[in-house]
Amino acid sequence: MRALRHKIQFAVVAIILILVYGFKFNVEAYCPFGAIETFYTHLTEGKMLCALGSGNLFALIAIIVITMMFRRVFCGYVCPIGAVSEFLRTLAKDFDFKQIQVSEKLDRRLGWLRYLILAAVLCLTAATVNLFYRNISPCYLMASINNDIKLSTYIVGGIFLVASFMISMPFCRWFCPFAVIQNLFSRFGLTRIARDADSCVNCGKCSKSCPMNIDVAHCKSITSAECIACFECVEVCPVPKTGKPNPLTWRWFGKRAIGNAKSTVITVIVMGVVATAAASLLLDFPTFSYRRDIPQPEQLEKTVLKIRGITCSGSAKLFTYFLDRKDISEIEGYLKVATRPRPGWIEVTVWFDPAKASHDDIAEAVIEAYYDPAEQRWRPSPFEVKGFDLLDI
Repeated sequence: MRALRHKIQFAVVAIILILVYGFKFNVEAYCPFGAIETFYTHLTEGKMLCALGSGNLFALIAIIVITMMFRRVFCGYVCPIGAVSEFLRTLAKDFDFKQIQVSEKLDRRLGWLRYLILAAVLCLTAATVNLFYRNISPCYLMASINNDIKLSTYIVGGIFLVASFMISMPFCRWFCPFAVIQNLFSRFGLTRIARDADSCVNCGKCSKSCPMNIDVAHCKSITSAECIACFECVEVCPVPKTGKPNPLTWRWFGKRAIGNAKSTVITVIVMGVVATAAASLLLDFPTFSYRRDIPQPEQLEKTVLKIRGITCSGSAKLFTYFLDRKDISEIEGYLKVATRPRPGWIEVTVWFDPAKASHDDIAEAVIEAYYDPAEQRWRPSPFEVKGFDLLDI
């Protein structure tokens, strides 16, 4: 199982790197933790931060469902940070670099750091209306081609690489805020590894092999929320080599044994990925909306514009500035806008009073430069409207 799991991890990391650096794909729009970060803003203001989208929410839902079934398999098979951490620790073993052992008591205390980090990230993200986790996330170094990477991100990333070489999965065990969210559901996982004390020879190899530092050798059933279903403990058990059944078996509700663990886990992971992709394509919803504080007009129409230049919530907000302008191109009847920010051409729906504005009025306001009295300068429009040119007016 170890070799197969590492192949899956390698494939995930390779796909992410190819999508990001080969196709300039915004994989951050599918980060499940992004849905947690932007939840408050989307609930209160109707928008998702930066370039996050519906894919973040659907990825989160898929991972929660899988976690409730098979515990934190996302960490052990899909998460790129977990994959890099395990690769580095495996490399250290090849160089005979002994792992630094952390006591169970210290391990538990360090685990509380994740809760503090989660609270700080959520509070600072809500206060700054920006994805604060980018400033400390090692994953952002891998999944971003932007030039806005902070020095703090490089520092945390460097510490993560060095620590992963010496300690088994330190980020996942002590610093990952998403692990806190997963643990809420992993604690009630329907499957778990059960240990038969009668056939166990009490060698302790299962505990030593666990990357999450779970004391498997002294558990009747692995109920720890930290379990990533890696099956390292099952594989190192020496009992099957003597011709006897393995005392460690994967079971539903701790009772009914599961036959082929490999095919079950892989099938569930593939189904989760497919379901996330399908839902984000078929059930895509506006991730940015804005409504002017004006009375609802008696008549209301909407127009759908094809716009290029709205790539994130920041540029979407700038888009509303052009619609809210107070000059010769002002749109008195403009009421509301909704869209899904992302690179390339996107659809933007604008609601307006047909007695005071028209489709062309809105398109003209979007691409016409306006004078910014605060900065005392003309601000050119960074947007394009498909099929509309000021020269044609």
